[in-house]
Amino acid sequence: MPVTQYIDNQAQPKVYRALLTQTGTNAPVATVVHNSLGGIPVWTRNAAGEYLITLTGAFPVGKTTMNMKYLDQNIIMDFWNQPDQLFIKNFNNTDDYMLDLPVEILVYL
Repeated sequence: MPVTQYIDNQAQPKVYRALLTQTGTNAPVATVVHNSLGGIPVWTRNAAGEYLITLTGAFPVGKTTMNMKYLDQNIIMDFWNQPDQLFIKNFNNTDDYMLDLPVEILVYL
C-alpha cells in the first residue's frame, strides 16, 4: 500500500502576494500586497523570460507552492524551488509580458 505524506492542514502557511511588472531586461518589480515570509525577498532577471525570487531559507522544498495568474494563454509558466530560491520561466523566453501579474507563494511548515 502506498504511503502518503500530509502537511498539517491546521497550520497556517506563510504567504507572499505581489503584483509583478517587468520591462526590457530589468528585474521584475514587485508591488507587495502581503508578506509573512519573515524577510524581504529579492527579484532578479536570470535571462529572457527567466526570473528568480531569493530569500535565504524561505522556500523549503516540498512545502512551497507558487500560483501565478496571467491573461495571455500563449504564456506557459513553470517553476521549481531550492530552499533559498524560486525560479520561474515562461516557455516563450520573452520579457515584457508581466504588467501587474498576480503572484502568490505559500510556504507550509
